[in-house]
Amino acid sequence: MTEHDPQAVQPIGIDEIVGLAGGLPSPLPGDPRRQAVSSIQGTVYQAWCSIDAWLQLTDAKEVIYLEGAEDFDVVKSASAITVQFKKNEGSISLGNAKAHQALENFWTLSYNESSRQIDFHYLTTSTIAIEQDANFDGLPGIEAWRVAQTSTEIVTTISGLPLVLWTHLKRAMDLLRFRRHSP
Repeated sequence: MTEHDPQAVQPIGIDEIVGLAGGLPSPLPGDPRRQAVSSIQGTVYQAWCSIDAWLQLTDAKEVIYLEGAEDFDVVKSASAITVQFKKNEGSISLGNAKAHQALENFWTLSYNESSRQIDFHYLTTSTIAIEQDANFDGLPGIEAWRVAQTSTEIVTTISGLPLVLWTHLKRAMDLLRFRRHSP
């Protein structure tokens, strides 16, 4: 048996693979406006994140549901994490319609599932924008929201966060019901 020289093994590129396949024909010209590339990329992103979450399950009593309350839900008897994916270009803020819809869905689910602790995760490729109509001490509203989860100091400093949400959201009654029943 001969010894293997690790420096002799080089990775093969896609051009070489095509060359090994005997020179595949080039694709037909397509109209980019008719192609679902973004939609497919979003689905692939969601699939990879779902697989990652499935591989991270640590308890035999944890279950992952795809396309449940959100894109996937990790559910235990007393709690659940529901995850929404958005593969988007551009930015997102608390003033964005997608953020509003996500928050409203979370509040409705939390209200309807009062026997479980519901955590909502919004995973996106978007950048975070600063609100144009609100001031959170220079922080983007989404960052202020994130910090407020663990810092009561910022909640007292930035008292406008609930008001901004209240004035922007269409279904304010769901927020009111959620606030009455949340700890």
